[in-house]
Amino acid sequence: MALWNERDIERPAAMAAKAKSKNIKPEICALAIATNNMLEYFYSMKKFEIAAAMVTRFSNLYKLRMRHFAGFRLLRRLNQALLRIKSMNIAWEILNFSGFLPDVSYIPPEVNLPVRSNLEYLLVRLQGLIKLLMRVVYLAKEVARYQLKHIADAIFFTQNSVSLALMGEVWVLGRTACRQVDQFYVDLHASLPILPETKASWLPKDYRLPASLAQWLGKEYQEEIVAGGEQTSSLDTGEDSTILTLLNQGDSDELLEQIGTIAAKAVKKEEQSYESSLITSLPKMMLLEALKEDTGEAVVSNVGEIVDRPVKAGFVATDLDHIRSKFHAKQFIADERAKRAENPMQAITSKVSGAQFNDFHTRLMREFNRLSSADFVALFKEELLALIRS
Repeated sequence: MALWNERDIERPAAMAAKAKSKNIKPEICALAIATNNMLEYFYSMKKFEIAAAMVTRFSNLYKLRMRHFAGFRLLRRLNQALLRIKSMNIAWEILNFSGFLPDVSYIPPEVNLPVRSNLEYLLVRLQGLIKLLMRVVYLAKEVARYQLKHIADAIFFTQNSVSLALMGEVWVLGRTACRQVDQFYVDLHASLPILPETKASWLPKDYRLPASLAQWLGKEYQEEIVAGGEQTSSLDTGEDSTILTLLNQGDSDELLEQIGTIAAKAVKKEEQSYESSLITSLPKMMLLEALKEDTGEAVVSNVGEIVDRPVKAGFVATDLDHIRSKFHAKQFIADERAKRAENPMQAITSKVSGAQFNDFHTRLMREFNRLSSADFVALFKEELLALIRS
């Protein structure tokens, strides 16, 4: 594995060495100014941090509903890349390095400077950072492609619309961060010769630090950052920009018409699925039983023949001792419902209204899969006795 790709790089000892500043004062000032600019930039990346937090929230919120979509799986990978960037804590590394640099207002003839291995470590960390940022830019663009397809087909229209706007923000901020990191790297790399060396080199013998990250990334940087910037250089990405100015794919009226068509398609699909969603939200057996009772026709129980026998004058809890499992409870409810339809006088719940009995059935079915058999039987007996005595 390449050194820049290691998560837990063994950092060199933080140390400084004396050096004469007679011929290198401009370079020392440039290095100090570069580190200060880096600190200001990385501490001010609030928009990027908020966008990353929203990606994490979206990923966790819809990880079950959208887990089968290829675009959402890419979004989960994008979230992992953003979490790795956060875990790097690059601002802390820069702060540790800048603590050894002198104040630019006055540089004495002999000054303590950080050793070269400390700057080499920081440059390697910047290599890993820009690789992760390039991955973020690429994945954000690919996720947006899938979301545009889903929006056109009115699949999760609202969620994909919000996520598409979020991917656009992550893509813009990621590309800006790539350019800034490349510029910071060039400024720091130019200061390598002025720093004192240590006896033991921290970098491996076969590892060479490139002079520019853009040259190191090569074609990947040109396609994702430089070429993308040329295509969208005329766009206004300020606070007053809108989705129309950012898309820039033709006439605004035509684009509005396309968006309106897609939105109308999504609304129509929602209206068509509204009635079916009301039916499918209920358990199937409950729905069938309710429909059977509402027909007004005699319903023959499919769990066995009903035996006409008088109801005990004083119904007590011991009369339910034969119910020992969920199956027994369901069978009892089915028999009771059949008795209420054919011969109400034989039903234990004959004095209970149909609405109360259906409410009793609904409450039980909500707990059917959640509770164990013993707990469900105990709940059934408790609810039934309360229903009869109400």
